[in-house]
Amino acid sequence: MGDETAAALPALTYMGGTLAMTTTPVVGMPAHPYPNILDPAHEKVLDAEMRVTVLGSGNPPPTRAQASGSVLVEVGNAERDMFIFDVGSGSLANFMCLNLPVNALDKVFLSHLHADHTADLITLFGSFRKAGRKGPLNVWGGNGSEPKYGSKVAIDASRRVRLGYRVDAWLHPHRG
Repeated sequence: MGDETAAALPALTYMGGTLAMTTTPVVGMPAHPYPNILDPAHEKVLDAEMRVTVLGSGNPPPTRAQASGSVLVEVGNAERDMFIFDVGSGSLANFMCLNLPVNALDKVFLSHLHADHTADLITLFGSFRKAGRKGPLNVWGGNGSEPKYGSKVAIDASRRVRLGYRVDAWLHPHRG
């Protein structure tokens, strides 16, 4: 990326920026105009739309300016699905800043078990407990190089910690 492209991007959030960190925040041919500043709690995802929000893209350790890996997806289907790919350090704080209901999250996909992709998972369990959530959290992840290093073993260990929140894990083998 050359200097010309970098200069065209908005200011970073921690430096006072309020615009999306992209030159094309809306893709496709929307039926209505979108505001320059998104307020997810008040701008619902419409039927047949999808909103993708990067909650974190940094490496460990997180900084105030950048959380570790996490992507939120909101789907305009009948169920109004909301799910997260990875929950790295600092990503849950960024999710909470969106003022979306944490209880609406019921699906987590883990790419792998490094802390910069999983560290906020335990915090998510605790957030559900404080919010009075009763339903399960569905977690998908890989098997690792050996089953003893896989997502199922990690989630089962989290259950044994007895956080007071039921976690149901449906884990699918990583194909690689």
